[in-house]
Amino acid sequence: MKSKFPHFLLILFLCLPFKLEAADPNSLASNQTAQFTFYHSTIQLRYSSDLIILPPSYLSETGISSYYKLLKSGTYQPLLQDLEYYKNKLSLNDWLFYKLVYSAATDILKSKSDLERELLCWFILSEFGYDTRLTYLQDGIFVYVYSKDILFEIPLIKDQGRTFANLTSFRKGNKSIKQELFLLQFRPENQGRPFTFYLHQHPNLPLNVIKKEIAFSYQGVHYTFPVSINQTIVEIMKDYPYFSESQYLKVPLSSTSFNSLIPLLKKAIKGKSPSDAVQLLAAFTRSSFEYKEDKSFFGKSKPMIADEVLYYPYSDCEDRSALFYQLIKILLDLPMVAIAYDDHLTIGVASQALKGDAVWFKGKPYYVCDPTGPANSNIIGKFPQGYENKTFNIIGYYK
Repeated sequence: MKSKFPHFLLILFLCLPFKLEAADPNSLASNQTAQFTFYHSTIQLRYSSDLIILPPSYLSETGISSYYKLLKSGTYQPLLQDLEYYKNKLSLNDWLFYKLVYSAATDILKSKSDLERELLCWFILSEFGYDTRLTYLQDGIFVYVYSKDILFEIPLIKDQGRTFANLTSFRKGNKSIKQELFLLQFRPENQGRPFTFYLHQHPNLPLNVIKKEIAFSYQGVHYTFPVSINQTIVEIMKDYPYFSESQYLKVPLSSTSFNSLIPLLKKAIKGKSPSDAVQLLAAFTRSSFEYKEDKSFFGKSKPMIADEVLYYPYSDCEDRSALFYQLIKILLDLPMVAIAYDDHLTIGVASQALKGDAVWFKGKPYYVCDPTGPANSNIIGKFPQGYENKTFNIIGYYK
């Protein structure tokens, strides 16, 4: 289970002289095109040379805020219009949109400094209405966005009663900031809209499909399923910020995985009682994949969504709970709860057809159907061994 990182409070503020210069107007055409690949999709964006200006010679409150105002005085609307077009066309959530924005800034500011890219990202996100914050120290800039999401392993600060996540540090692989930073008092979109990391739907990006076979047994019958998996989803999740465990359960199967796996499982449970159907799905998640904890396999904590469980050879309790949750929801549409112990996650299912060990939630029994083990077993209605009397929390439920 993951533990929440503490907030980093920023209290200092510095005001120093500044110097800003516009780039040579003759060095670039006024209208340009950025072109790059974003998760196998070709992106083309219009932008003006107004966006390419020299940054402050040293960072200060006045210098950074004046830099922003100079960008705003230029022609930036075509770039924002094109970015919004791709955000909608590709169905990007806020995190993936930020990655698109950073890719655009990188292409527009070729050969320029990382500081300039960060400042342009900050400008674009602010102009899109997100409530942003900026911190700085010497030659370092950090872009923050206001978010209501429960996040892990990403530096956070508090300002005006709101929590802000550090996009810059996470993108660079820094899980914490130990030095004291200056918080810019200039706030372009103070009380602007929140930024969400949660993945409520899959983006509409080009497919990169692989095929694999998944095998398991149930009541003496051996099943081998040829399954298609969209590697683009796996690629997206490799550097995705960690959010609330309950939200991983809710990320739906991609259309690629859904269309290949669900018809096969639907055929396998056809004609079976609700109890037998739940048992078969439990056998599937327990026996189709090798068990290995994240740190043993990835070398770090790595929660998975359902599609990733199908892709990787190894998974643990949290990962299989995400897959099992989606399968029960899609195939049986039964009420569920996510049962979280301090070191284990499992699922409870509500059905009059089930019996055995149950937890009660909102006046209804949810029978324990552990998606993790025992391996090669289809027995449900039993607490995992050693967890019979342990305390737990309900961290999510369906219906």
